Amino acid sequence: MDQAKPKGAGKSSFELIDTQILEQMLPIHKGSVILDLACGKGLYSLFLSQLSGPSGLVYAVDLWEEGLEILEQDALKKEAANILTIKADATREIDIEAHSLDLCLMATVLHDFKEMNADQTVLKQVL
Repeated sequence: MDQAKPKGAGKSSFELIDTQILEQMLPIHKGSVILDLACGKGLYSLFLSQLSGPSGLVYAVDLWEEGLEILEQDALKKEAANILTIKADATREIDIEAHSLDLCLMATVLHDFKEMNADQTVLKQVL
């Protein structure tokens, strides 16, 4: 059974940002372990993959299966082997080892949580 496409699926703010400024602002170095929470089709994930390099790891998490498949195809084309996609609900506990992340990026996601009526306790943990 096909899952309904989430309301915000397919949209991204990535095309609107200055990636040089983003790179300067994020504390990412080669080998960083990053969570791109609610990654969609993974434009930020691909960017973060370049910054963290082959020794780094980007967990790309989303409920939108089609978006994750698009990301996996793009990652193969760009030889971004350091991206691990995970189909999961960003408002629930995600199976990633505690204290293993250097950074969590949530780009244009919080409004979706409000729309989903996400549990406030979960949102406080995420924030």
